[in-house]
Amino acid sequence: MEIKKSNTSFWKNIFVFLLAAALYILILVLRVPNAFRPAIIQMRFGFTIPIPIIFILLIIILSKDRWINSAGAFVFITVIFAMALAGLWASGQTEGQVISGILPDTDAAQYYFDGLRYINGFSFSYFGARRIFFPAFLGILLKITAANIQATLGIITFLVAVSCFYATRAVWKRLGAIPASLFFVLLFSFARLSVGKLMSESLGLILGCLSFYFFMLYPDSKNKWQLLLASIALVLGLIARAGPVGIFPFLMLGIYLLEKKERSAFKIVGISVLAIALVILSFMGISSLLSPQDSIPFANFAHSLYGLATGGTGWVSIYSDHPEVTSMQDPELTKTIFAYSLQAIKDNPLNLLKGIFSQYPQTINFPDRKGFFSFFGGENKIIYYFAQTGIFGLFFYAIYYILKNPAYKKYQFLLYALLGILLSVPFFPFSDFKEMRVHATVIPYIIILPTIGLTAILDKSPLKKVNRQPEDYGNPAVPTAITLLLIVCTLIGPLLVGGFSAQSIPQYSHECPNGESSLTVKISAGSYFVLLRESDLYLDWLPYYHESRFRTNLHNLQYYAVEAFENVSAPALITSTIDLQSGEAAILIFPGEEELQYNTTLLLCGQWDDYEYAAHNANLFFVNSVLPIE
Repeated sequence: MEIKKSNTSFWKNIFVFLLAAALYILILVLRVPNAFRPAIIQMRFGFTIPIPIIFILLIIILSKDRWINSAGAFVFITVIFAMALAGLWASGQTEGQVISGILPDTDAAQYYFDGLRYINGFSFSYFGARRIFFPAFLGILLKITAANIQATLGIITFLVAVSCFYATRAVWKRLGAIPASLFFVLLFSFARLSVGKLMSESLGLILGCLSFYFFMLYPDSKNKWQLLLASIALVLGLIARAGPVGIFPFLMLGIYLLEKKERSAFKIVGISVLAIALVILSFMGISSLLSPQDSIPFANFAHSLYGLATGGTGWVSIYSDHPEVTSMQDPELTKTIFAYSLQAIKDNPLNLLKGIFSQYPQTINFPDRKGFFSFFGGENKIIYYFAQTGIFGLFFYAIYYILKNPAYKKYQFLLYALLGILLSVPFFPFSDFKEMRVHATVIPYIIILPTIGLTAILDKSPLKKVNRQPEDYGNPAVPTAITLLLIVCTLIGPLLVGGFSAQSIPQYSHECPNGESSLTVKISAGSYFVLLRESDLYLDWLPYYHESRFRTNLHNLQYYAVEAFENVSAPALITSTIDLQSGEAAILIFPGEEELQYNTTLLLCGQWDDYEYAAHNANLFFVNSVLPIE
């Protein structure tokens, strides 16, 4: 938020922050059906209308080097992200990782359940042990918000907005208002894909943006403490959202070559080793405290390894080649897949090379939404292909221009970062994901290149005069404090909260009548949605949706999700949580929301649905009666 230390006061910054937070909250709670509702839905899902508008408005806001312009950019960016989150809740959309805009699904559900287990004294599942930083971090947020999913998502999205602002702020200083505006619309186009979802991509992106901010400062500041902070944030982000780890050593090599001082080499190596050691030691400590025995970190890499070993057949090929693994559970499942992978490599080593080299063309495979910028494009193929062609053109032009033009030599460290990302491609096969999810932490380091390409073009045009840059990066105290807080909460916080949570789990002796099954739960406010009959006159907006909208949107998921909710009908309140006595996850189906008590221990009596949905989320539990037990 700061531009000039000399004329920016503490109270001005506090005012801007409070204003942005107030507008952010207002947008999330506002219910206006006309104009506002279509606008926020467009902000979450649209391209042709919102993206050009954001681009133009941000250029105008950043057109002058004044404190008010930087403050305006901060408020503007937080409002944009608030609209995107509110748009998901207003639409009630069901898509990968979320049902009806609120209920976590598939991976997001497993993170959510493990976060709840963590703060209620249970160990993580084998799923949570794979990427332990994010469910532990999520558990801390759930502890703060009393497991309110809406409030938790609100905090995460606000952090994403703040980190995106500072990354954009650094680009504004380096390259000017127009490239910074392009950088932000690219960043926002990626970030909004995970807005409203309890996924590790958000934490990876937050840490990636903050590390990017400090790395962009370093060539000017030469501040080794900032370099250490950037290094820890980047390494932590690459582990929290497992991604192309090769970027870190090559980025640090690029930083060293920028200085070419022998003394700097020792400092850079020392900083790198310290950052890696801190993250690894924390990972081991949290794993020993929260993971089940025999758990395997990053276990799902086994699926990708098998796909590579069999010639690039993909993540799911293990299930078609060896159907027997579908009935296995971790850790046996992961060990078996690794064994099949090693055997496949022994039988035909050339297939592994084929699988590796087949991934590189995928980096520009935007027709299948697997290229570097596959998250950026319009609602139809023509607009999408036009946007992709333009961005890739700027991307390759930037590489050429950085190598050719001596004035751009200072950006060569970003090419080393790109090299590290490319060398990591075999470990994170493009054939296994779309829209760059796995690259969440390094997205700023990728999209900076087309931004530099645009700058190179502007340097040769009359627009260079209006492409204003601020005099400095602003006071780094705020991003430093935010980064430190996130690092502490992620590296150390889980050890503290986990220790407090590891208490004896209460046992209740209440029984249900007529042989009904029972669950002991706490229902959290802001963590459910209600199905309405078609005859009920009510605007569809979280938490209320008509059954027809729910079923229509549910078809965006695989067939098994549609089948799982086949026996659910309006009126009903739907939420998910864990049993406080066993840690077992459940999707709860209440006959209505009348007299339901929140944040109170309840005994639920009812029946389990006979459809097996636990492999993808949790089995459904139909509640017949509710009894407060404390």
